[in-house]
Amino acid sequence: MIDALAMTQAGMANDVQRLSVISNNIANVGTLGFKKEVGVIRPFQAYLAEGVLSSAREGGPDSGPELSRVTDFSAGSLKHTGNPLDIAIEGGGFLTVSTASGDAYTRQGSLQLDQTGRLVTGSGNAVLGTGGEIRLTTSTPRIDQTGAVWEGNTLVAQLKLVNIARPDTLMKTGEGLYQASDTTDVLSGDGLRIRQGYAETANVVTMHEMIKLIETMRHFEASQKLVQGYDGMLDKAINEAGAL
Repeated sequence: MIDALAMTQAGMANDVQRLSVISNNIANVGTLGFKKEVGVIRPFQAYLAEGVLSSAREGGPDSGPELSRVTDFSAGSLKHTGNPLDIAIEGGGFLTVSTASGDAYTRQGSLQLDQTGRLVTGSGNAVLGTGGEIRLTTSTPRIDQTGAVWEGNTLVAQLKLVNIARPDTLMKTGEGLYQASDTTDVLSGDGLRIRQGYAETANVVTMHEMIKLIETMRHFEASQKLVQGYDGMLDKAINEAGAL
C-alpha cells in the first residue's frame, strides 16, 4: 500500500507540473513565434536500462517517473501584418541574434529599429546578418525570400539564417530565445525562405490545451480521492490495532 501511495503522490506531483505547462501555453497563445511545451514521461524501458527498479528494491520504494518539459518546435501559422519589419521563416530554421551571453536563435520575427538604426528584436537584441549587426536608414526595407535586405537597389545585408539539426538540444533562455548546447549542431540556413510582412503565430491550439487541462484536473482529483481513501484505511487500521 505504501508503494502504491508513493506512486499516486508522484502522479499528483506530475499533474501539478503538467498544469503549469498547459497554463503557460494558454497564456502565450497570442505571443508571436511562441513554441508550446509538452509534458512527457520517459519510456519505461529507459528506466529499466538505468536499473531504477533494482535500485528501488535496494533503497526503498520508487516514487515513479518524473515529468519533463519538452519544447514542440513545430511551425505556427503565418499571419499577414503588412509591416515591412515583420518577417516569418517558412518551415524550420531560426534567425540569429546577438545577446549579452552570445549568439542566440529565435523564430520571433517581429522586428524594429532602435535609435541607432540597428535591426533588433522586440526585446532589443540585435538581429545578425552574415556580416554582423544590420543597420538601416529606413523602416521600410525590402527583404526577399532568401533573407537579403535591400534599401532601394542597394544590398545592405544578408540575414544570418540557420538550421538546427536537433532543436531539442537547444536551451531555452526566455523571450523566445534559444542558445546552443554542447550537443547542438548548427547548420547553414541555405534554402530557407523568408516571408516579409508576415509573422508566425504561436503553435498553440487553445482547444487542445483546454482538453488537456480538463483531463489533468480530473486525473488529479481522482488521485486525491485515492490518497484520501488510503489515509482513511491506514487510520482505521492503526486505531483498531491500538484497541486490541
